[in-house]
Amino acid sequence: MKKRAFTVSDRYGNSPAGSRSGSRSSRLADRRQKRRKRLATVILIAGVLIAGGVFIIGSLNSRSNSPRIDIEPLQQQSGDVAIGVYGAEGALEHVLVALTEEEGGYSVITIPARTIVETPDDGFRRLDALAAGDKGEQLVAALEGLLQVSLGHYISIDRQTLEAAAGKAGSINFSTDTAVSTGGGSIVLQVGDNPLSPAEALDHLDASLDDIDNGSMLQTLFFRGMRDAFSSMQDQDRQGVASWLAASLDSDLDEKLVADLITGMSDPGQSFGLWALPVTVAGAGEDWYYEPVLSQVEALLQGSNLAQDFNLEVQNGTETTGLVEAIGTKLAPLRYNINLNTATSGVNYDHTQVRCGSDALKECERVVVALGSGTIIKDEYLDSRQIIVIIGMDLAQPGQ
Repeated sequence: MKKRAFTVSDRYGNSPAGSRSGSRSSRLADRRQKRRKRLATVILIAGVLIAGGVFIIGSLNSRSNSPRIDIEPLQQQSGDVAIGVYGAEGALEHVLVALTEEEGGYSVITIPARTIVETPDDGFRRLDALAAGDKGEQLVAALEGLLQVSLGHYISIDRQTLEAAAGKAGSINFSTDTAVSTGGGSIVLQVGDNPLSPAEALDHLDASLDDIDNGSMLQTLFFRGMRDAFSSMQDQDRQGVASWLAASLDSDLDEKLVADLITGMSDPGQSFGLWALPVTVAGAGEDWYYEPVLSQVEALLQGSNLAQDFNLEVQNGTETTGLVEAIGTKLAPLRYNINLNTATSGVNYDHTQVRCGSDALKECERVVVALGSGTIIKDEYLDSRQIIVIIGMDLAQPGQ
């Protein structure tokens, strides 16, 4: 039988990730209401610029000859911010979104430009296609629908700015807990620290654009490395960066206030999260694209930078192999420190257990929501911030 050629809209629209439920919107609406709106918009603008790689020291002499950061206000009352990184040819290559955290900090989500999203008017399209020909309005509207947030500003950074930032950052460390290889099979990054020169780091970022298997990871590792390079600077150097950025920003706020905000938020002691949007690969040939995994996206948005204080272990309570790895991937967006115990059990538990320490009840509830199953059991013998997931047969069935 002859197979029908399918379009991007067909593929995404018929997938589980293509559906959008009212319950999801309701849960994320609750999260939006909890945001700390008292944070000034400029705080998040500054934070995104730092996280996205605009770490330019005041040694760039002439403002008129320096790379510019264009800020285009879209909604004056919102605090969350989207940022687009554009290549030498003016095409969108990377997207970052900065979101406020309930505890008063913020986190940044990296999104590949090949990611497909639903648009208000044109169905499903890739982000790089949406960004062509306008000033970010369509792109931002699509991101708002995907993440269920309101984005107050769209900031564009060109290739010249990114190269200057990487040069000033010095060594950029691609720290990873898994080896990363290119499509050709050669090892690019070993487990652990991988300090790279600015040129090497930019080459890895460029490789992310066409790497089907590891493109999203390479993108995130680059921006994490830039973040860490800035945070490790001496206070005086960071203050110089903040002053230059404040002078370069298109803002109505006092320049010194903006500089003080940037310096304070970039303090190494601050909690600062930078996460990859959960995606899977779809399509074929030159038309491949990333498809958001909406259940994991929701878990990421509901998570918190404070989740890094909790330890989560996944154990297999069945005789079925491969479950721990799959559940680990499903829970990764929650941001906990995850340990995977892949050994199978000699018995099959009927139901999944989520055992939690005395201070981890709220986190266990998030785990159950992310899994879609599980019974919470408070375990007084566990460390107060310990969580143990014992997978049962309810999660061993196909489609779970």
